[in-house]
Amino acid sequence: MVTYLVRRLLGTLPVLLMVSLFVFLLLHAAPGDPADILIPDQATAQDVAEARQRWGLDQPVMVQYWRFLSSASMLDFGRSFKYDEPVMSLILERFPATMELALLATMLALALGIPLGIFAASRPNSWFDNASSIGGFFGVSMPNFWMAIMLILVLSGYFKILPSGGRATFGLADDPITGFLLLDSVLQGNWDALNDAAKFLVLPAFVLSVNMTGLLMRMTRSSMLEVLGEDYIMTARAKGLSERVVVWKHALRNARIIVITVVGLEFGALISGSIIVESVFSWPGIGQLLLQGITARDYPLITGLVLVYTTMFIIVNLIVDFLYAAVDPRIRLNG
Repeated sequence: MVTYLVRRLLGTLPVLLMVSLFVFLLLHAAPGDPADILIPDQATAQDVAEARQRWGLDQPVMVQYWRFLSSASMLDFGRSFKYDEPVMSLILERFPATMELALLATMLALALGIPLGIFAASRPNSWFDNASSIGGFFGVSMPNFWMAIMLILVLSGYFKILPSGGRATFGLADDPITGFLLLDSVLQGNWDALNDAAKFLVLPAFVLSVNMTGLLMRMTRSSMLEVLGEDYIMTARAKGLSERVVVWKHALRNARIIVITVVGLEFGALISGSIIVESVFSWPGIGQLLLQGITARDYPLITGLVLVYTTMFIIVNLIVDFLYAAVDPRIRLNG
């Protein structure tokens, strides 16, 4: 297993290299100059030239890329043009907000999608199965930005039940410990801050979970229907086992490989897909930070964030591989 892990980690290096090169060249090929965007309008031509020299934009593109690559190998993505702070510090500051949102959305999708898919498969062609299929189609095809706007208009604007944006009420939370507001509030015993953070999380987490819930429900249903038609399931029923034991113990055990695959792939897509949701709800995560970097043509910030997203995808896929071996003894991770 150690050999397999080392081989997979070494295999990610060319991927990260190609992604960084592609993003770097694409950013420099796009029209516009960060100095023209970030420098005030009243700045002179000399001020612009000094800014370009300070940021290294006066050097050839490949020289800039080599400098970035050399620093990135030491986990240093340089300084942000827009914020004049280390890119890694900005990412670490915003990363817990995105992870908190993605983890809660995933838990919601798991709590809804898997049970609905199992119940639908155990009652094929029933009214519940048809209703769940329609709900699954709705979840998969629903644009999350449109749903976010509608929920804000109804629940925040009309009924005023939940906040429309942000992450917490100013001054209510204590100094952060981990950056995860829910966890920090529990550790500090600040129950008012916990209730406040939960209110801000409800809408963006629900919107982010809708697509994953629909896909998870449909894939769970399809996988369960295939397993429920196997001979060993009919044998288990012939032995007099209850339908609950047959479905939840025997069938689900062999259908969970596909479920794990969907969860792993969708969690990676969930993190990158949170960019739009974070923008709509003004959620201070790395998705909103990426949009701000793109607007300002902040090359180090954009490239660093893209590499972080790529690394997260790789890590999630690696975890999925190990889960395969954990849930199915027939699968071995060989070097």
